[in-house]
Amino acid sequence: GGGGKSALQSCARTATFALPEAIMSLVRGGMELGDADDVVFKRRNSKQGDGTVGHLTNGLIDRTAYYVQAGIMALIPIMQEDLYSPV
Repeated sequence: GGGGKSALQSCARTATFALPEAIMSLVRGGMELGDADDVVFKRRNSKQGDGTVGHLTNGLIDRTAYYVQAGIMALIPIMQEDLYSPV
């Protein structure tokens, strides 16, 4: 980078939610979450669609919506740069 300014850094995280034990057991055994979702809920390619969160919330929150808020929160220091000191 140039200009002598320090770059701002930011991070955020998604909300957490409890997974059913049937899915957790498969994940603990090494299975990827999307594949475990497909097995337990008898679906195909759920991670390409609404994801586990979509199924568990009856479609109220899909996989995309789940990540949007975290992305926006990570942008706060950039959007409000005058309030955040560069790291």
